[in-house]
Amino acid sequence: MKKTGEQPMELEQQLQQLIDEAPTTDNTAQLVQLIGPLLLDIAKNFRHKQYYIVQTLDKRWQTSTYTSIAGAERTLLYAYCTLEDATNSIPLPKDPWLMALPVPVVHIIFQLLALEPVESVIFWEEPGPRLGAELKRQELQAYIQNYLLQLSGPPPDLA
Repeated sequence: MKKTGEQPMELEQQLQQLIDEAPTTDNTAQLVQLIGPLLLDIAKNFRHKQYYIVQTLDKRWQTSTYTSIAGAERTLLYAYCTLEDATNSIPLPKDPWLMALPVPVVHIIFQLLALEPVESVIFWEEPGPRLGAELKRQELQAYIQNYLLQLSGPPPDLA
């Protein structure tokens, strides 16, 4: 884990860390290597190389339920560009079991694939928090599916 005061890792370093720390019991490392260029392309759309995520002491990310005016509910993960904004998002009285930690942007994008109840990550790009950029899990899955189809090439000519 990164020490306080250090500069955020470059995107390529973040990807390599994901590969290096992937479980050896499955094909996660191979998957990360395969879709790595796409993860980097997506990460470049965000302003920051790391964001602060509110999480429990055992590092479970805290999600929020957003209810629209029409009553539809969505489960969201908020990624804050500053520690202050992330800390301020913890409701009063402050829960001693919650803290905000920096997470590399490539890791957030990859984890979104596995966060089943989470529909989107809102990346707060400016302190305040103001100016949010949304990444929807469904869209991320579609990007990856299309990317993998492109890698596999055109279907063989059956004629």
